[in-house]
Amino acid sequence: MTDINQGRRRARRVGGRKHSYHVRLTDEENAIVCAKAEAAGVSVPWLLAETTLDPRQGVAERKALIDELLALRRLVGRIGTNINQLARIANGTGKVPAEAFAAITAANAATKRISEAAAEIRNVSRRRS
Repeated sequence: MTDINQGRRRARRVGGRKHSYHVRLTDEENAIVCAKAEAAGVSVPWLLAETTLDPRQGVAERKALIDELLALRRLVGRIGTNINQLARIANGTGKVPAEAFAAITAANAATKRISEAAAEIRNVSRRRS
């Protein structure tokens, strides 16, 4: 079972947060809440506040966007390696391999998706401010 104090803390607010609540859960409810908080990488109180205060896009959706950004970063790294290998072939033979165009197109598409995902995260942050 996840300890309710694990995970990242919510950002500090000027004046602090003066209100707190005690919530009683069954063992089954607690297991569900703890699993969701652990999957999102946040504490249980953060999860409860986050999903209640702005249900339009909560922790899980932001985590999915961040996971996508990380996957795209890995993809761009692999694409970069492929482009370097193709450049080495082109430099050695004087001929550009046919795969070069596809690799460059994939790099451009991944870069565009990274920008879109970053904009989505930025929009989520602005809605919460």
